[in-house]
Amino acid sequence: MVNIDKDNTVIIFGGSSHIEIIKEHIPTLINKYDCIGINRFNEFHKGCKYWIWSDFGYYTNCLHKNRNMLKDYNIVTTTEINRKELNNNLFYYEDNKLIYDDHAIVPYYLYDGVKNVVQLERNNKLCMYKTTLHSAINLAIIEGYENIILFGIELEQDWSHFYGHNIKRPSKRLKKMRELLYMFTKYINIYKTNNNSLELEYIDIDSLI
Repeated sequence: MVNIDKDNTVIIFGGSSHIEIIKEHIPTLINKYDCIGINRFNEFHKGCKYWIWSDFGYYTNCLHKNRNMLKDYNIVTTTEINRKELNNNLFYYEDNKLIYDDHAIVPYYLYDGVKNVVQLERNNKLCMYKTTLHSAINLAIIEGYENIILFGIELEQDWSHFYGHNIKRPSKRLKKMRELLYMFTKYINIYKTNNNSLELEYIDIDSLI
């Protein structure tokens, strides 16, 4: 059994259908560990320490529906999203009118995506290629964690989000995404919690509860 010290461990919650299988344990895990929620995860399961975004479409929709809730998280997002969201969300649309928000959501960390190079200090850059997972892992490294536990992460060719959106990735892109994931293991321990084909050490969820 892997011995995990919760004080230097962060859980990353992705969006795959595996979340539905373990959802009854999610509140316990969020209370026990620091957690990073990727993209839409925190819309459905609240309480993570971080909320990380690189998908503009999902972020915009979530922002309009959950403005007050977003203020409860350390928001981490790309500079591209920040530019499109009009000056750190100082303005937003409501009933087709542009509204000024004097209580803007200021991101905890704004970054540019950088391919192939793991960032080891806070320099407004995080490693990323075609998945927010890379940036979430790189954030964990910068924040000083030693262990990462992955939930709802499926770097497979065919998979589905727990909220119903299906994904099919080209094999060449998927190979690169996996290579980058494995590159991170030089800097931090990464564990998986479901029996997918990722070449990572498996950890049983019962040992984490």
